[in-house]
Amino acid sequence: MRKLMNTAFGTASMARKRATEVINDLMEQEKISEEEGRRIIEELNKEGEEQRGEFEKEIKTTLEKLLSKMNIPSKKEFEALEKRVEKLENPNSPNI
Repeated sequence: MRKLMNTAFGTASMARKRATEVINDLMEQEKISEEEGRRIIEELNKEGEEQRGEFEKEIKTTLEKLLSKMNIPSKKEFEALEKRVEKLENPNSPNI
């Protein structure tokens, strides 16, 4: 899953980099103003970050649903079970 996310982010990053290069070329050729070029680049970066956040949320939600269906305990649930087992195995331990 990590590889998929890295691939998606890498692809988006490459596309944003290429778009920035094109915009810089347009500014050099004076087909758009420097101010307009900067504004477009800022918008691209902002949209990219927003999309990244949305993608991460969707991945997290999907993974949580998948793990829930597979009946795999969460980290918090697992840690609670560890504490219960430790308490049962060492009922006189002062750290529990």
